[in-house]
Formats: sequence, C-alpha cells, structure tokens
Amino acid sequence: PQKDPSGSSTGSAVAMSAGLCAAAIGTEDAALGIERLQELSAIADFPLLCANWLRQDGELLFDPYAIFEVDGVRIGVIGLISPEIAELYPDITEGCNVYKPSGIANIYYEEMANAGCTYFIALTSLGYDGEYTPRDLAAESPWLNLILDSNTDTVLEDGELVPDTNVVVF
Repeated sequence: PQKDPSGSSTGSAVAMSAGLCAAAIGTEDAALGIERLQELSAIADFPLLCANWLRQDGELLFDPYAIFEVDGVRIGVIGLISPEIAELYPDITEGCNVYKPSGIANIYYEEMANAGCTYFIALTSLGYDGEYTPRDLAAESPWLNLILDSNTDTVLEDGELVPDTNVVVF
C-alpha cells in the first residue's frame, strides 16, 4: 500500500504485475472518510477502486474497476469492500449503500467483458470471518480468475482454488 503524508494507508489490497498497479479501499481505510479517500484517489499514481460503496442515489464514490493491457491481454480489476463497513463506520457511510460484493461484481463483469477483458481480478477487503468472504465471492462470481483479499488474519500461502470454480483466492 502507498502512504499519504499522514502515514495512513491508501489501499489495503494491492495488485502489481508487469508495471501496473491498482488498489482497493480497505475496511480500515474507510475510517479516513469519503472526502479524504477521494482526495487521495485524485493524487494517487494508480486507480483507487471500490465498486460496491455508493451514495444512496446510486452515484459512484470511486472508480469501480480499471482495465489494464499486458502483452495484448486485457485484464479487468475490480475493487470490493465488505458491506460490514456500514456497521463499523455508520457516520462515514451515512447517506450511502454498501452492496453485496458479488451482486455488484456480477453487474460489472459484462461491462468489463464487453471492453475486451479476458482475465478478471478482484481486489477485496472482505476477510474470512465475516458475513461476506472471498470464498462466497468466488462461488457467486465464478468468472473471476483471482481474488486478492486483505481483511483477514488467515494466511493462504499457496492460495486456495474455490471448489467448482476456476477462482484462486489469496
């Protein structure tokens, strides 16, 4: 994760490959508040993504996904946060909805596929001990190829292939 001058993290889940970088807003990052996260997003050298935290009127707070091209292959990267942030930070999420990760991810899948993406990565802050887990996301969004989750103390050194999918969770 990159750091802003105050030392706060600007993204909990980070994916880097072939010179590209994107970050998803993490559960603890949400404590910074929407305005501060939007400021950090505007100055970051990489996209700060979050597809499922929106204003109640449906206005996006952050870019939901980014598309990268590596050696002629288009890769869609989507950011998802745990809906549990509404309980953790009610003042910060007031006037917003935080939707079920797979429901929103599945909506954006078609958009990314229509843009020519053939591989899909989810950067998440879900964790393995809450109501929404990377395993659930993989089972409900089997089009994903890789899920990188940051909101957990669970270490998956070799990752985990979710049964009945092609999704690997780290």
